[in-house]
Amino acid sequence: MPDDIVAQQIRLKLKLNARLRVQGVIVRGRGVYSCTGREAALQQVPTPAARPAIVQLYTLWDQAVETQHEALVLLRRQVQQYPEISRFRTVPGIGFIGAARFSDYIQTPYRFSSKRKLWRYCRLGITERSSDGKRLGPKRLDHTSLGRLKDVSRKAFISARHSQSNNAFKRSSQQTLARTHNAHMPASPPNGKFSRYCGQCGKEVQFTKTTKERLAR
Repeated sequence: MPDDIVAQQIRLKLKLNARLRVQGVIVRGRGVYSCTGREAALQQVPTPAARPAIVQLYTLWDQAVETQHEALVLLRRQVQQYPEISRFRTVPGIGFIGAARFSDYIQTPYRFSSKRKLWRYCRLGITERSSDGKRLGPKRLDHTSLGRLKDVSRKAFISARHSQSNNAFKRSSQQTLARTHNAHMPASPPNGKFSRYCGQCGKEVQFTKTTKERLAR
C-alpha cells in the first residue's frame, strides 16, 4: 500500500511539473509543493484558464500526502503483529519501512529452497547471456523479479556503509574495495549478504497465528 501511494505521488509530481512547463513556469526543488511555493508558481501562470487544472493537481497531491500519513500510522500499528519485522530492524542499515516492505514481499523464507533463489527473487541474482556455449557479454544482475526488494537492500547497504558502527556489511564492502580497487563493485556482494541475513532472521522467528493467516490468503 505505501509503495502504491509513493508511485501515485511521483505521477502527480510529473504531471504538475509538465503542466507548469507548458505555461512557461520552470520549477525546481520541493518548495513548489509547499503552500507558499505553489502560490508563487500559480501567480506565474500566464493563462488564467489553466490555473484551475493545476490547482486540482495540487489538491490531489495534498490528498496523496494525507493518505500516505494515514497509511504509515496504520502500518506502525499492524507491524506489531509480526515479530519478524522487529528482528529485521536489527540488520545494519535497515529501518522501519524497509523491514516492513521486506516482510510483506518475502512473507516466509521457507518459500525458497536455497538462498540463491531468495537472492534472485530480490533481483540480486547473477546472469549472463550466451549462445552455443559462448558468452555474449559480462555477467550482470538479473533484471527479473522485484525491483522494490533490490531497492530495500541497496538503501540498507548504503546506510550501513556510511554508519559509524563496524558492521558486517561495511567490512564486506571495504574488503571488496581492497581486493578489486573498484569503487562501484562493493555494492553487489554485501547486497546478497543482506538478503541472506534477513532470510536467516525470518527463519529464526517463530511464526505467529496472524503470520500464518497472512500466508494463507
